[in-house]
Amino acid sequence: MNVTGDGEIEINDLNKSFFYRGHSDKSDLNNLKPEAFWDAVKKDNNNNNKEKDFYYKALANCPEDFENCNYHIEHLAKMHHYNIPTRLLSVERNPLIALYFMVDNEDNIEKQGEVIAFGKEKNDIKTIDSDSVELISTLATLDEEKRKKIYDFSFKWLGILGDIENIEDTEAIIEKCSDVLAKIVGGIDFKNPSELLLPAFLKSEKDKILDLVEDIIQEDSDAEDIREQVIQIVIRIFNKYKVVRQLGYEAGKKMFINLGDRIEPKTLLDSYFVQPKLDNDRILRQTGALIVCGLKKEYHENGDEKLDKAIEPAFEFKVGKEGDETNEEIKQENKKNKQIIKKQLEMLDINQASNYPEIDKVGQYLKSKKENDQENTPSAPVVLNNREDIKKALRQVKKFDEKDIEKVLDQLDKPGKNIDIEIGKNLAIEADKKNSTEFQGIVSYLKQLEILLEIQKLQQKSNENKVIYYRGHGDRQWFLDTSIARELSKNERLSEKDFYYNIITKCSDNFYNCQYHVDYLTQMQHYDIPTRLLDISKSPLVALWFAVQDEKIEDKDARVLIFLEEKDNIKNYESDAAELLASLATMTTEEQDRLRRYAIECTREKALTAELKREFNAHGVVKKLKHKSEQKMLNQNEVDPQDLLSNFFVQPKLDNNRIIRQSGAFIICGLDKHYESEIRKKQLMIDYNGEEKVVSFVINKDGRERIKKELEVLNINTSTIYPEIDRVAEWLRRNINKP
Repeated sequence: MNVTGDGEIEINDLNKSFFYRGHSDKSDLNNLKPEAFWDAVKKDNNNNNKEKDFYYKALANCPEDFENCNYHIEHLAKMHHYNIPTRLLSVERNPLIALYFMVDNEDNIEKQGEVIAFGKEKNDIKTIDSDSVELISTLATLDEEKRKKIYDFSFKWLGILGDIENIEDTEAIIEKCSDVLAKIVGGIDFKNPSELLLPAFLKSEKDKILDLVEDIIQEDSDAEDIREQVIQIVIRIFNKYKVVRQLGYEAGKKMFINLGDRIEPKTLLDSYFVQPKLDNDRILRQTGALIVCGLKKEYHENGDEKLDKAIEPAFEFKVGKEGDETNEEIKQENKKNKQIIKKQLEMLDINQASNYPEIDKVGQYLKSKKENDQENTPSAPVVLNNREDIKKALRQVKKFDEKDIEKVLDQLDKPGKNIDIEIGKNLAIEADKKNSTEFQGIVSYLKQLEILLEIQKLQQKSNENKVIYYRGHGDRQWFLDTSIARELSKNERLSEKDFYYNIITKCSDNFYNCQYHVDYLTQMQHYDIPTRLLDISKSPLVALWFAVQDEKIEDKDARVLIFLEEKDNIKNYESDAAELLASLATMTTEEQDRLRRYAIECTREKALTAELKREFNAHGVVKKLKHKSEQKMLNQNEVDPQDLLSNFFVQPKLDNNRIIRQSGAFIICGLDKHYESEIRKKQLMIDYNGEEKVVSFVINKDGRERIKKELEVLNINTSTIYPEIDRVAEWLRRNINKP
C-alpha cells in the first residue's frame, strides 16, 4: 500500500495486513508512545513504580471488571479501555476509524493531524495467548528497577547473540564462539556469582562450557553445531538472571506453562501487534487491535519512537498544514478540514455513538448532534434545480473537485426519471495495466454520493431531520421484494404463519431472549428465514459490500439504493405500529387477505373518521390481530387501518453483533401488495430541470472484484460482516492463504 502524490491510496502490497492509527496533533511527541511511558506519568519524584501501581490498584479496586481475564494482556486491554495508563497502543483495521480518531479531538481541532499505517506480515501478528505478548504484558507487574535491569541484560546478551549469529565464515564462527565462551568464563565469578544470577545453575553450567571449549579445540568440530550450542548457553545464562526468572514465572502462572529457559533477549525488547478477541463491543465497533510495547520502546536512550522497527509506519497521511500557534489562517484552515472530514465520516455512520457503546458516550453524541441540528436547520426554502445554479452553489461549499461535480451533473443530464450513476467500469483493466490501482471504485462512489446528498441538502429535500439508509442488490434488476413475498409467489400453499411458528417450535432456544414479534422476525431474518423485513444499513460501504459480495452472480451489474426517511417516522423496536405489522406473521394467508380488504375499504374515504375506525376494529380478524400484538405489547389501542397498509423504517436494538457490524436497520412491510412502489418513494430524489429524478448507484460487473478488494483493505468482508462461526470459517477457508 502506498500514498500517491495526489494523496490517493494505492493497493500495491497485498501480502501484508495493515493497521492504522489516527493522531489529532501530528507534532505531539507522545503519539507513538504508550501512556505508561509518557514522561508526565513516569517521572514522579515520589514514585518510580507508576506502571506497577496502576496495574495492581486497578485490579484491587475493581476486581469484578477483570473476572473474565485470563492473561496479563487481557488485564492491560481492559485497563486501556478505561484510559488507565498502560504499555499498549490502540490501532484499527479500518483506516476510516483511524481517520475519525484523528478529527475527533476538539482540543486539537486547529492542529495538523495524521493517520499512520503499519504493514505487518501475517505471521508477525500475535494473538492474546502468545508467549511473547504475555511476557511483555507481565512487565507491568514489575517495579521500575527490575524492568531497567532486564532491559540492560537483554541488550548485553542480545549483542553477544548477534555477534555469533551474523557470522557466515566457518573458521570465523569457531573463533568467535571460542571468544564468547572465554568472555563468559572470564566475566563470571563462578565461586562468588552475582546476586543477579542463580548460583546452583552456574556450577553446572561451568562444566558444560569447559566441555564445549574442548570440543572446539578438536579439528573435526562442526561449526554450525558449535554455534548452536553456544547460542543455547547464552540464552540459558540470560534466563538465570533472577529478574528474568521472576518475569518468566509470573507470565507462566497466567499461561499455565513453565517457560523454562526459552525467554530470548530480543523477545523482551521488541513490540508486537496483537489481534484481541472480538468479545468486546468497543473493539468490535472500532475494528480494534493493539500494540504491546517492549523494553526498547520504554528505555531507548534516544527516545525516538521510530527506532523501534517493529512499529515503524509504512506510510502516513497528513491532514491540514503545519504552523505555529500564532498563525490564525492555518489554524482555521485545519479546523475547517477536520470538520469537513468529520461530517463525511458521519455520512458513513462513523461517529462517537458508533465507535463507543457506553451509554455516557452515546448520550454525549446525541446531545451534541441535537444542538448542531438546531443550528444548521435552514430557515427558508431554496430554488435550485438547474445545472448552473447547482454548480454555483456547490462551488461555494468549497470541498468538491470541479471534475467530480461535472461527473455527477452529466449523469443527471441523462433523460428519464431513474438515474443510474455507474461506478467500477474498467477498474479491472486499469488494475492490470498498473499492477496496482488507487481506491477508484470506493472513492468515486463516496465522492459522488456526497455531492448528491449536498444537492439534496441545498434543495432542502434532505436536511438534518432525515436519516439516510442504504441497501445493496447483487443484481441491478432485482426488485424490492421481501423474502416471504418471494417464497409465497413460488408456492401458494405456503403461508407466512407456517414459517413463523414452525421455526419457533423447532428452534425455541434461538428465540429465548425475544420479547416482541419484531424481535422474533429480526432473529429469523438473521438466519435467512423468509420474513416481511427488508435489510438496510446506515453505512454506504456495507451496502456496497452486499452489492458485490455474491460470487454466483459476479457476471451481473449490481446496485446500491439510497433511502431517506424523516426521523419522526422511524420506529423503534417497541413501536405499536411496527409490532402490529410483525404480528401479521401469526395470521393465515386468508386472514391477511381479509385484513387487507377491510383496510383498503376503510381508507378509501378522504378522512378516516372515528366511526370508520371503530367499524374496522369491530371485525373479528382485526380483533384477533390486536390480541396477537397485545400479547407482546400490552399497550395497543385501536388498530389504525392505514398502518396495516404502510411500511416502516425500524431501528432495532443494538444487542446483536451482526446488526452492530452491519450498521443495520430494516423496513417492515405491510399488507399493501404495492409496497415496493411505496418504499421507492423514499429513495433519493434530485429536482433537476423541473423533473424529479430517482438516483441510485450501479456497480459495473467489471469492477465488482476490484471493489471487493478495496473493501477488504477497509476490513469489510464476510468475517467482519457476519460474526457467526460458520460464516467466519467459510471466509477463512477461502482466504487463509491470501494476504
